[in-house]
Amino acid sequence: MDTVIGRAVPVHVRTGEAEPPPPHFAPLPEPDDPVRKGVLLAPPMMPVKESEPPIQ
Repeated sequence: MDTVIGRAVPVHVRTGEAEPPPPHFAPLPEPDDPVRKGVLLAPPMMPVKESEPPIQ
């Protein structure tokens, strides 16, 4: 029986086979992915002007 130490793999109780990962665990994009660069290079939020009243 092959056992992988240090990695939790969900196993189906009845069949004993490894279950596929849930769909919401999408792999992270590569560091050169434009999606990640767009998030990192997002423009900073503009500070609120002193003359404007705060939004209630």
